[in-house]
Amino acid sequence: MNALPEATKGFQAEMNRRTAFWAHRYVLNLAQIKYKDMIRDVNDRQKFFEDKGLALQREMDEAWLAGQGGGVEKLTKVFSAHAGDIVESFNKMSDELMFKYADGWHNYESAPIVPHRDTPPAPSPAPPSDLIPQISATRSGG
Repeated sequence: MNALPEATKGFQAEMNRRTAFWAHRYVLNLAQIKYKDMIRDVNDRQKFFEDKGLALQREMDEAWLAGQGGGVEKLTKVFSAHAGDIVESFNKMSDELMFKYADGWHNYESAPIVPHRDTPPAPSPAPPSDLIPQISATRSGG
């Protein structure tokens, strides 16, 4: 590579959501709210991009050995794009985590946050029938 990806140039003294530093810091600070649940999503996302990066590295190594590497400029372009994808994904993840775990629930849209995750957990059981009148009375002020 002939230059560091722009995504790697973040630092603590300047908020910049286009950098990996702030994308990851934002997600991990949010994950502290409900750590035992959220960290699974964070770890899944991290592993996905680590595996993708290693596969990309193997692909570039093989191309280089076959004489089709494309030079330093191509490596810079490919790995900078990968770094940009990571930042974009982790920036989206902070909103996804907020939605999924808002108010202590496990909320799902049409699919789980990470495409390769297992299916969502089963919904919590309904309260026992003898508590339903008490819950209703509390909510209606009675």
